[in-house]
Amino acid sequence: MTALLFFSVGLANETVATRGWTHLLEHIVLRGTEKGDVNFNGAVSGDVTVFAVEGTPEQVVWGLNRLASRFTQISESDMFDEQLIVEAEENSEHSQPSHLQLMIQTAINKRFGLTGPGLGLIHEVGLDDATPAALEQFAAERFRAGSAVLCFDSRPPEGLDFSFPEGRAPAADLSMSIPGDYHHDFQGVAVTGLAPARPGIGTMINVLAQRVNRFLNDHFEISAGLAPPEISLTHEPLSSDLELVGVAAECHPSQAGAVAEVIVRELDTLAQDGATAEEVADQLEAMQQNLEAMDPAAQTRAVATSFLIGHLEASQAAMVKQLPELPRGAVQQAAQALRDTVKIGLPEEADFPAARLPGPVADAALAGTRLKPRFGEGGGSWPKWIITSPEGITARKGPHQVTHRWGDLAAVMTQPGQGRILMRRDGCSVSVEPHAWPKGELIIASIDANVDPSLVVGRSRREPLAKPSNWFSRCLGEAASPLTWARWLAASVIIVGVTAAFTAGFGIPGLALWAEGNKLKGGFTIALSVVAMLVLWLCMGASLLGFARKVRHAFHRSAPRQKGF
Repeated sequence: MTALLFFSVGLANETVATRGWTHLLEHIVLRGTEKGDVNFNGAVSGDVTVFAVEGTPEQVVWGLNRLASRFTQISESDMFDEQLIVEAEENSEHSQPSHLQLMIQTAINKRFGLTGPGLGLIHEVGLDDATPAALEQFAAERFRAGSAVLCFDSRPPEGLDFSFPEGRAPAADLSMSIPGDYHHDFQGVAVTGLAPARPGIGTMINVLAQRVNRFLNDHFEISAGLAPPEISLTHEPLSSDLELVGVAAECHPSQAGAVAEVIVRELDTLAQDGATAEEVADQLEAMQQNLEAMDPAAQTRAVATSFLIGHLEASQAAMVKQLPELPRGAVQQAAQALRDTVKIGLPEEADFPAARLPGPVADAALAGTRLKPRFGEGGGSWPKWIITSPEGITARKGPHQVTHRWGDLAAVMTQPGQGRILMRRDGCSVSVEPHAWPKGELIIASIDANVDPSLVVGRSRREPLAKPSNWFSRCLGEAASPLTWARWLAASVIIVGVTAAFTAGFGIPGLALWAEGNKLKGGFTIALSVVAMLVLWLCMGASLLGFARKVRHAFHRSAPRQKGF
């Protein structure tokens, strides 16, 4: 006997701070269920977590009861051991997505940012912050009876004695849908769109794929080493009434613009004229054959997924029965809805004038204190300047400025005593290192005081960004450190003393006598004297200026909290 326990909980139900907790919880729950010939397994996807138990009816009963109890019995040792395994799995070659999968994941991330389905692109950064108590609370909030389906491949056995908290799990955050098209670094084109979860959506996608593939194979001949583009399509339910559609075409950047035009043109045609009767009949026949050919496990998963998203009348037989009754207009309606929400990603060098493809839009700057880096621009490691405000931070990096308001943040990556990386819900981020800015400690204190603690992600393994260097700090070494400003006093005194002694004892007359003794021309004598004096006085001025800056920095470190922080 096989039992499958489905939950409508996946990585889309996480946040950046809890990214990886569902996967870790799945491992911990299965860890405590080993027994004899009972087979256990589990898997986590974007929207579903499933546990499988296989054995005799008695073993399945024991396994399900034991598995359910593990959600509230998480130990420190279990969590630590499974953290290492989950991290190893994430870094293994088998877990790395293919090029086309990565393109679609990136496209989804560009649409939803760091929320809901968009979280699939980022690593499981929340693993280090997990604790047994936090994981148990996470499980109680998400693994609930109203979001679960239990399936058997035969008559359900007796003796099941487990329960989950009542109610449904919180829905994935779908509020962020970033408009506009974008450039990416991939070899190809990525298209995403949203459409109502109706029977026509699957048929429409298959007809679209068939038309696009036919056109590409007929018109993109192998020449100059360029093969016809490879197409991949996906569609998944986001809720009971909404589906996400993704199309990725792997091709040379020189082909990407033309491929995008083909996809959009064929979608426009479907939205305007719909599919032909022959196309609909062919697709319905193929879909019916696929449904009837499904193995029992795939049928169970399809039915369970339908129940989880609220299609309670669904069954494998009902799904087959509904297909011939699909109205032709449903395909056209699905294409119209998809066309209205299309978002296109192309390589920067692709030529596609129909797309907007805007660069990052400069945000409005906040009113507050404007600061420049202590050591200059820092070679791109941090912004050119930042504005600190009680509302957030505005940063200028490259040609664009972005504003990170506290309420717009999805997460703050942090390491005690080091920098902070502010990550907006749309995926935009900025790094703030305290040693790089005047009042750096006050900036970090302001971030920590204003950000919701639930958004903070500890980064215990992160190395701080290297401190910048300029010619003066390279010459003086540690004397240039803001923590050793007193050394600047010693350096300044030495340089001033040498300059004063040289001026008083020798000066221009002394240089003139030296030049005359060496039979040098008068004009050269004066020029040499002036250059030498300028170099000495410039060194003294730079030393005094550096010393003044270090004294000012020390004053601000000890000063009370300033307005604007």
